[in-house]
Amino acid sequence: MILVDQEWKELITFQTKNWAFDEQSFMKREDFRKKISWHIPTEELVECLKSISPSVSIGSGFAYTESLAISRGADVIPTDIEPGKDNKWCRDGKFYCEVERLSASEAIQKYNDRNVFMGWPPYDTPMAAEVAKNMSSGKYLLYVGESAGGCNGDGEFFTVLHEDFEEIESFYIPRWSGIYDEAKLYRKK
Repeated sequence: MILVDQEWKELITFQTKNWAFDEQSFMKREDFRKKISWHIPTEELVECLKSISPSVSIGSGFAYTESLAISRGADVIPTDIEPGKDNKWCRDGKFYCEVERLSASEAIQKYNDRNVFMGWPPYDTPMAAEVAKNMSSGKYLLYVGESAGGCNGDGEFFTVLHEDFEEIESFYIPRWSGIYDEAKLYRKK
C-alpha cells in the first residue's frame, strides 16, 4: 500500500499504471519529489526499515519515509549533508522530522554500529560506494533506487554490492514512468 495522502495516491496510481513519459508526467513527478521524496514510500518499505532498526538513514532529504517508520516505533536517525533550504533538492518542501547535518562519511563513521537506509543516493558520485565500503560486517543495507546503469550511485557502488554484500530480500515499490526503482535489503558479508 502506498503511504501518502489520497491526492498523491490517485496521481501515483494513474502515473504508474499508464507509463506515459511526457512533460506533464515528468512535472507531476517533480512536484512529488520537491514535496515528499524521490521514491514512492509503501507499507512494505516502511516495515522493512522498521525491522532493521536501529538504523541510520544517509542522504535523507525531507526524511518522509524515515518519519513514517519513526512514527511506528522504529529507531532511525535521518542524516543529510545539507538538511535545510540551502540544499538545492530541498528548497520547496518541508522536513517531516529532524535531520542531522552529516556528510555520508561522517554519518557512517558516527553510526557504524547501526544498519543503513539509503533512498536514491545521488547519481555518479562516490557517496553510496563510500557508505557501503565503510559499513561493518553483518550490518544491513536497505537500498531504494535504480540498479546498475540507472540514475543512482556509481559503478563502484554496484561493484561493492555485488562483491561484499548478499541480497536478503527485494520487493516491488511503485515506479514513475521512465524510472525503474526497486527496494532491496542486503547484508554485508
